[in-house]
Amino acid sequence: MKIVSDWGGEFVNNCFKECARIEGFEHSISPPYTPEHNGIAERGNRSILEKARFLMLQTKLTDQLWAEATSTATFLLNVAPKRDKVSLYKKWFNQKPPVSNLKTFVCKSWVGIPPIKRQSKFESIVWEGIMLVYENHALAYRILRLQDKQVVISRHVKFDETYFPNLLPPLNSTKLHNLISPISLNPLNPQTESIRNVTYKNDSCSEWEDELHDAMEEIPQRRIRVISPRHPTLITGDVSEENILPYQRRAHQTVESNTILNNYQQAIKSKDSNKWEEAISKELDKMKK
Repeated sequence: MKIVSDWGGEFVNNCFKECARIEGFEHSISPPYTPEHNGIAERGNRSILEKARFLMLQTKLTDQLWAEATSTATFLLNVAPKRDKVSLYKKWFNQKPPVSNLKTFVCKSWVGIPPIKRQSKFESIVWEGIMLVYENHALAYRILRLQDKQVVISRHVKFDETYFPNLLPPLNSTKLHNLISPISLNPLNPQTESIRNVTYKNDSCSEWEDELHDAMEEIPQRRIRVISPRHPTLITGDVSEENILPYQRRAHQTVESNTILNNYQQAIKSKDSNKWEEAISKELDKMKK
């Protein structure tokens, strides 16, 4: 087996040379600044970089966490099936990839705090964070803890794959205030005129939630009765039932009027035989051309 690499220090050293001797493969070095001599590796690096860039842009992840995004991209490329419907993980380890633990990138997560690290019995037993990547050396996840922006490794994690905290603006930002528009409620009676215009305040989230909750409580409960259309056969006036066309007759007439022709003889004997002959002639002329 032959391995081609560039002049990077991670390849050109005594440790890698000794590894090549033990494993029995040949190590070849491409010329400097000539990536076309090592096209497979360069294209692989490009695939990883493109997927990592997409993950970071879609989730608005900071550049400081580029290594986590790159590791996630590499893991996804290894477990995803290729053109031959076999993944690289399957080819290398000869077993199915562990796809049952796949989670959405940077989704909301809760990490169980080990009892030894809890300050009190009454404090929270979980850390809030976002899912980053899968730990390579253990069956665990790497989670970015939101309170101090530290990466923790744990297998005791719960996920909410429909919520992404990294994509939401802070509550005190002007962007969130612009997104919230005033709500206009149509009053059911004059007593509810005071809740006609309810607007959100930007001071705190809890204040405008309380105001909206109080306003909604003032709306009296009103039962709405919906009258559905009567069945056609339920007659309330002086109309003779003989003039009503039942559904079965109507369906039968529809089927009879849209008869499907199955062969040439039926088409020639039908009332539209001239149109059928004209269509057949056009098709034959096209085939001759």
